[in-house]
Amino acid sequence: MTDFSSVILSPGFPGNYQSSLDCTWRVQLPIGFGIHLQFLNFSTEPVHDYLE
Repeated sequence: MTDFSSVILSPGFPGNYQSSLDCTWRVQLPIGFGIHLQFLNFSTEPVHDYLE
């Protein structure tokens, strides 16, 4: 596999996400593969939301 891409969306996208929503995405790769994440749109509520 030389070219693989996918899209990760929050529940309800493109609408607003629910209050107190906790989303976790797990990405699993074959041994020896790496990953490049690119955020094209990232919007959060100041002070309350964050990315770990």
